[in-house]
Amino acid sequence: MGRFLSEPVDTNTLSPLEFLKRMTPPERIAIRASTNPMVNDFRYMLENAQSIKLDNIDTMNGTYYLETCGLIAMGRASEILNP
Repeated sequence: MGRFLSEPVDTNTLSPLEFLKRMTPPERIAIRASTNPMVNDFRYMLENAQSIKLDNIDTMNGTYYLETCGLIAMGRASEILNP
């Protein structure tokens, strides 16, 4: 019997829920509770996206901004964005 080739799995593209699940519950709660307009805009963009590309400049900037604001711990942005 021959081997079947399958489509490569794109680990760089996630659903918005899969992306948010990379964060801890306390991180997600802090992000939702934030009144920072930039954080709220990033959250709005995530909520309205069909998919999240981990290497997209907006995704990277927004995630590192969460770290800068202290909503996620230092070093967490790299962990979240790592496929």
